[in-house]
Amino acid sequence: MALTKVTSDLIEDGTIVNADINASAAIDGSKISGSFGKVLQVVSSHKSDTATTTSSTFVTTGLEVSITPSATSSKIFISASPCISGVTANGFGVCLLRDTTQINLGDADSNLTRYGVVGREHVLHNVDVMAMTYLDSPSSTSSITYKVAFRNGSGSDNVYLNRPYTRVDNSSYGTASSTITVMEIGA
Repeated sequence: MALTKVTSDLIEDGTIVNADINASAAIDGSKISGSFGKVLQVVSSHKSDTATTTSSTFVTTGLEVSITPSATSSKIFISASPCISGVTANGFGVCLLRDTTQINLGDADSNLTRYGVVGREHVLHNVDVMAMTYLDSPSSTSSITYKVAFRNGSGSDNVYLNRPYTRVDNSSYGTASSTITVMEIGA
């Protein structure tokens, strides 16, 4: 009689390699060891009140979140959606901070100011979502605080979080809220 089925108790441990497994095979994820590529934790924060600055250097908006990575090899994926308004004649923009270090700035280019996202021309009654995403490699298992910072290019006009540059007390205009979410990704 021909052998038509091999049971797992007849296979010696360590004899099956990746090349032996069909691409359409249903492998139970619980049998895969390691945390590589898995989302290990998610932390999010929300800010609905306003903040303002006239600073020509980056200052924090109050939109921030803390996370403690479980391994030094982990990466942290940051997604931030600050709602910002300002006047582009003087330039304004936002960036991400890891504690106090700026982490997502554009390259140095002559006299241009380095931002994560630069403000754009808009009607003064608008608030723009200046969304940012960034994959950070902090190489740490200590608590880290990721923050959204903003600045004005000239230091003479206000830049606002969660409200229009020109505030009109009228139901046709409104306020906004901002969020930041961080995810630890196993390496």
